[in-house]
Amino acid sequence: MKKLLILFIFFFRYTSYSQTAEQFYDSGLEKLQNGVYEDAISDFNKAIEIDPNYAMAYTRRGAAKRRLKDYSGSIKDLNKAIELNPYDTLAYSLRGISKDRLGDKNGACEDFIIASSMGDTRAQNALKYFCN
Repeated sequence: MKKLLILFIFFFRYTSYSQTAEQFYDSGLEKLQNGVYEDAISDFNKAIEIDPNYAMAYTRRGAAKRRLKDYSGSIKDLNKAIELNPYDTLAYSLRGISKDRLGDKNGACEDFIIASSMGDTRAQNALKYFCN
């Protein structure tokens, strides 16, 4: 009985302190918005570790990597986000910017066209700026 009680206390303590993928995502998003990109990536990594199909965590991690000028890493994450959610216009727009930074203007414009066709006004502006 004593061992069962200790096991119960340990389990309760562990579950009460563990964070969900959404909590790590929210923390990462706040850090991303505050310009703490490395810490944001760490939180997005944890969210993805808990839920490998968390498309928006890949999108935001890609955004943080882009801010750190890791354009190849950004594109890799954004590819995964688009694979998981092909309607994520933010992922297309961010991937377009990263492609442009790597000199792939055609690829960038293709991404802006896709996002723009889904009604993303940021992508429409990017099309005017990057693809004329």
